[in-house]
Amino acid sequence: MTAGGFGSTHGTVPAYRVTVARVRQARQCSARRTNGEPCRAFAIVGGTVCRTHGGAAPQVRHAAYVAEFERRERRHFDVIYERWRQEYAEWQTGRIFVVAKLTGIPPERVTAFDVGWCRGLYGAPAGEETAPTMRRDRRFRSVQPPR
Repeated sequence: MTAGGFGSTHGTVPAYRVTVARVRQARQCSARRTNGEPCRAFAIVGGTVCRTHGGAAPQVRHAAYVAEFERRERRHFDVIYERWRQEYAEWQTGRIFVVAKLTGIPPERVTAFDVGWCRGLYGAPAGEETAPTMRRDRRFRSVQPPR
């Protein structure tokens, strides 16, 4: 071990290293002391134990890093997915209002058949090719929209 700790030559910890959780996460170590009391130390970020109870082990640090990364990516994906759902709903609403205006039907009574019929007869509203699409990002290979 170097003076900077765990391979660090200048006393700084690289960003990819998992360190002790910040107070905002406030997750306590799930281990127990030898006298049976729960450990009061903070768990490492993404993990369930503190450094003393195994959080310093490379495999535990890696598993904690992966868990934290997946949690952040899932949250980011959920934000993008909700934004797409909102845009798609607005797009569909706009199509319904166009059909209602062209046919004289109240918007709440417009069906999918009416939309197709207007598209064939008038060329409006625009088809699925103009629908908003959700950006497919390589980061989200393992994350899929909820069904």
